[in-house]
Amino acid sequence: MPDESTSAELPTQSPVSDQARAATLLLACLDNDEDATIRILDGANRAPGGLQGLLAALAAAVIELLVGTVGEDGARKTLNMTLLDASLNGDLTHDQQA
Repeated sequence: MPDESTSAELPTQSPVSDQARAATLLLACLDNDEDATIRILDGANRAPGGLQGLLAALAAAVIELLVGTVGEDGARKTLNMTLLDASLNGDLTHDQQA
């Protein structure tokens, strides 16, 4: 169990700040701003739970975009095809390394 004095000193992340960080990262990527991208990722890496929160917020944004674009069934199909493609490419990559 963490020491309360240590926990009190650590900044806490909230879903709202994770969403803001994710949106800022996406805008930096859209603008092809490598410096901002690195700053945002470094900040997330330093914050307790920052990377996990950032990834969760990015995943939620992708799902929202997919469902809004192609509906829930289309989103499911797209993600399943992505899994299939990754598994096929993973096998090819493994074979190429051998």
